[in-house]
Amino acid sequence: MKRSFILLLIVLFSVNLLSQGSTIRKNPYFSGSLSWYYPGLGQAYNGKILKGALFLTLELGSLYTAINLVSDLTFRLEEGVIVNPHSDITRGNRNIAIGLAVGATLLHIYNIYDAISDSMKFNLRNASSLKSESPDPFFLAVSSYLMPGTGQMFNGSFRKGSELLFYQLLFKVWKIYIDYDLRNRYSPEENALNWLDLNQNDRVTIIAYYAMNSFFRIYSAYDAYIGGHKKVEILMMEDSRKNLLLGLGVKF
Repeated sequence: MKRSFILLLIVLFSVNLLSQGSTIRKNPYFSGSLSWYYPGLGQAYNGKILKGALFLTLELGSLYTAINLVSDLTFRLEEGVIVNPHSDITRGNRNIAIGLAVGATLLHIYNIYDAISDSMKFNLRNASSLKSESPDPFFLAVSSYLMPGTGQMFNGSFRKGSELLFYQLLFKVWKIYIDYDLRNRYSPEENALNWLDLNQNDRVTIIAYYAMNSFFRIYSAYDAYIGGHKKVEILMMEDSRKNLLLGLGVKF
């Protein structure tokens, strides 16, 4: 939980710096992927901080209320958020929780659409003064490490970026399954697992997950960094060609 909060602050700081440049063309796919990962982050990238904060508050508020209706939520610094399901859930609370969860899902989808739409509107509204610019390859690498695929999307590799985002989602589903399975088999009534209580196969599974996820993030960051360097080289070649043509035009 603490690590996710720190990463969120880093990403918010990065996109806030990008949003200050009103002459830089916005990337709709990048803003959409930001809002997919963190509600409202794509709006912040587009310069609409308050709108992004509203999306974040509404979605997290709906999810918190839904979970709180059917379970007890506690927080510990060493363990993060702990969810303990109620033993006696009323039918009314269950229906309200389902409605809020569905509403939060639909809001999340609209949040992504809104971020993409805002980027496209910004580009159309400022078409005459916008310029394309390749971001710092280091920023692309950091972005793709935190959110695999976003650096590729910012570079224009939308298909590869979408694939990496999908693979990261599979990693998240795998992590949820591992947590659920271990808690049910080892300590269904407790809030924490003891590493020493796990058998060898379970330890190998956990180590394999974190190792594969780390290597996947490193690959995504490396690929985005290389793609950023290539794009910088292409832009430099185009600028050189334009300067050469301008020079020839002046001579003639």
